[in-house]
Amino acid sequence: MKTPLRQKRIGSLSRTFSTRSVAAVLLAGAMLCAALLNAPSVSAKEVQRLPHEPNNPKILQVYFNTTDNHEYIYNGQEWVPHDASIDTYVLKKYQKPKSPKHPAVDSNGATTQENPSQTQGVSK
Repeated sequence: MKTPLRQKRIGSLSRTFSTRSVAAVLLAGAMLCAALLNAPSVSAKEVQRLPHEPNNPKILQVYFNTTDNHEYIYNGQEWVPHDASIDTYVLKKYQKPKSPKHPAVDSNGATTQENPSQTQGVSK
């Protein structure tokens, strides 16, 4: 059987423990917030704003073209769009050329055959 004095002491210790726990959690949260606010962001790197691509680019270098208002990234060979315009860039670059619908005409005005395999196997 617990004595009233012992119950009072246990209740006091319990309140002290819970108060200290709450204080520790609040302190840890405040320290985390302070660390996040003071930490430099990965995306905080300043993007150059230029009217043309930079000289001597490095792979993954990014710049914003002020002439056409697009952001570009260097892929090691060329500057490619680094925004939503990449879709139209890829479509234009890798689109298959269309074959002519009309036969080609030489300098004399005569039509020439573009694909000689079309007449193979035809006997006269």
